[in-house]
Amino acid sequence: MALLTDIAAAVLLLASPDPIFNRIWWSIAPSNVKVFTWRLVLDRISSKEILWKRKVLQSQEEITCSVCGVVAETSAHIVVSCPFSVDVWRGYYHWLGVQTALPLEPRAHLLQFVFGLNKLQQKCAFAIWLVAAWSIWLNCFPRWCGGYVNGYGADQVEVLALDQV
Repeated sequence: MALLTDIAAAVLLLASPDPIFNRIWWSIAPSNVKVFTWRLVLDRISSKEILWKRKVLQSQEEITCSVCGVVAETSAHIVVSCPFSVDVWRGYYHWLGVQTALPLEPRAHLLQFVFGLNKLQQKCAFAIWLVAAWSIWLNCFPRWCGGYVNGYGADQVEVLALDQV
């Protein structure tokens, strides 16, 4: 069923005039990171909220974020708005020498991250964002088993992400 959903999303992607998808696929990031980002922008990541909607998780209490425990764990919350993720992104913006308000939606967050840069800088920043978002998802958030998967902190995730680029 998930394959059919992804195929349907791919058909919509080809018909979509949204240029962000072309930028994702032409990024210098690894292929698995591109697929992850594409699914993230389409809100097709298996977050707890989506698993609850699909009846995989039974109670609504099970969908709260395992890190902050405050709100429902959506793909957007995991990657851009959880306090842990916000710390990671603030570290990146500090590294870039930028102070800004962080958008709460992944697509807007990505576009803001590359805004105002020249073409070469955008290509590098785009890859950094993709890998950073993937690293947050992969290394910092539990797979619904409690605790961090690899025990990394926000500063370690930044280093892990930069090692991927």
